[in-house]
Amino acid sequence: MKLERYIPFDKKEFRPHQKEAICDIIKAIDENDYRNIILNAPVGIGKSLIAYVLGKYYEEEDQQTYIYTKTKYLQDQYLQDFTDMVTVKGRSNFICKVDPSCHCDTGCKKILTTCPYKPDISEPMDPLEEYCPYWEQKHNGVYASITLLNYAYVFADSMYINHFPMRHLAICDEGHNIEKELMGVLENRISVSRVAKDINLFVPRQAHMKTMSEWVGILQEIADGYKSLAAKTKNLEDKDTYKERSQSLAQTATLISENLDNWVVKDESFNGHTSIIFKPIMVDKYSNLLLSKAQHNVIMSGSVLKPDLFAKELGLEDYAYIEVPSIIPAKNRPIKKLYCGSMSNRNFDSTFPALVQKIEQLAEYHSDSKGVIHTFTYKIANRLREVFKSNPRFIFHDSKTTNKAIFDFKTSDIKNAILVSPVAFEGVDFLYDEARWQAICKDPFPNIGDKQISAREDIDFGWIFRQRCLVLSQMYGRTNRAVDDQSVTYLLDSNLESLLGPATLVTDYFLEGLEGLNYAKPFEVCDNAYSKLTPDKRRSYEQERFEETCILDAIKDEGLNTLEKLRMEYKKIPDNNSYQFVMPIVERLFKNGAIKYIE
Repeated sequence: MKLERYIPFDKKEFRPHQKEAICDIIKAIDENDYRNIILNAPVGIGKSLIAYVLGKYYEEEDQQTYIYTKTKYLQDQYLQDFTDMVTVKGRSNFICKVDPSCHCDTGCKKILTTCPYKPDISEPMDPLEEYCPYWEQKHNGVYASITLLNYAYVFADSMYINHFPMRHLAICDEGHNIEKELMGVLENRISVSRVAKDINLFVPRQAHMKTMSEWVGILQEIADGYKSLAAKTKNLEDKDTYKERSQSLAQTATLISENLDNWVVKDESFNGHTSIIFKPIMVDKYSNLLLSKAQHNVIMSGSVLKPDLFAKELGLEDYAYIEVPSIIPAKNRPIKKLYCGSMSNRNFDSTFPALVQKIEQLAEYHSDSKGVIHTFTYKIANRLREVFKSNPRFIFHDSKTTNKAIFDFKTSDIKNAILVSPVAFEGVDFLYDEARWQAICKDPFPNIGDKQISAREDIDFGWIFRQRCLVLSQMYGRTNRAVDDQSVTYLLDSNLESLLGPATLVTDYFLEGLEGLNYAKPFEVCDNAYSKLTPDKRRSYEQERFEETCILDAIKDEGLNTLEKLRMEYKKIPDNNSYQFVMPIVERLFKNGAIKYIE
């Protein structure tokens, strides 16, 4: 295939493994008719170009493609490189033509369908007409060959509107976020005081006061109340708000009633106001909200920890798995352990001074380059702000100023600026001099006090551990984005050590860079190796000897003579988690003298 002609850059050349991955995906679709393809491709491969070339390839076949990203920020990144794409964003990004004092999200509610600038989605636009900027870009997106959308917009369209029709292909970038995005869009909350004020209905303030079945009835009653309120309200903006609220609550009631055991309900109070919150535990039944928009779906990520588990979480039964190796040398992205102690809530106050000291040391050591401090929580970020607020090198942000802070950091004239962020651990690139080092302050442990997270762990034991490994792997990938890029990562929270033991689930890309692991260093089978297997006859004796024999055979007969090669091979086995136990088996073989490193 002469796929190079689709590359929009002056240099018509693919990076290593890019063309191979594209060809494998096309084969999985055109020859084997897989509905879903999972592409596991580490940082630096260039997944956005893979998505673009696939879209252009099928454009020549008169087929249309959707590309989904996590955020509007990532949409903008795509458009910087691929200017012929058509992107669609929400109303809040456009100024209303009828009332320039507001954005389209407010303007549309004021005027609804009477807007004189709204085109008919089902008809071509008149080139001589003047249109609303929001609806114009949406109309273009519906008919474009390649349309770029963010997940939130796709979900909203699938749940309420369905303006975007079925296409041949949908490509999900940052695919490890799909489950999290579905959780967010399906979560629904009702304000007890708001419901009482709007429709004079009194909702219990404590979640446990009603069974889940009873909550379904309450949700439907509230939905009906807002539907009636919308019908008799004359203010168009309020009418639309009430209508949306009714639709949302009715849908949540329906989803819960279909599977009562898959939902949790909790109450939350803030500043005297109580909300009742509904969340799903598993989302595998709801992935069609995203994956039903196309005949084939390509789900791309650099952090697929285990394909069969990943597919199960998204409800994928028919899928092909494609994995490509990293192109960035491990020596260019070392990970160093510089623990300051435990950063858990219990130990936070006693450890925080040591954390500050480590950050001061790193700031001094990297006095000539930019760096990123990943705090994972605003609690840590805010405490660090108190310490370093007078230091012009440090840039902080809150939840509303994230994008501005990242932009200011990247473009700052301060060549040794330091960004402190709890959320810059995914979906953000710090290329070359934008950041030459980063520090990870906190084990990314989910909030186990959250009822949904607790219920998920009960159903799927080990999910929390996987989430921690996933986020840690994502953090690592922020500051080294190209084959000739260089950066160093520091681990500051000693609790991270619990994620790096023999049964670790962090990505191979992470393990390659981990200091002291010798992940890619080759070893060989020693003389009389099979007589040196686990000697002590515990209950697990026979199983351990069998595992060790299998590994020795793999090293000797198949050339799988590094930790990296062994884990990659074992990962391919469907419905098998044995790959995560390769490291402890190899450790036993070293201890027993059955294998040794090749010097």
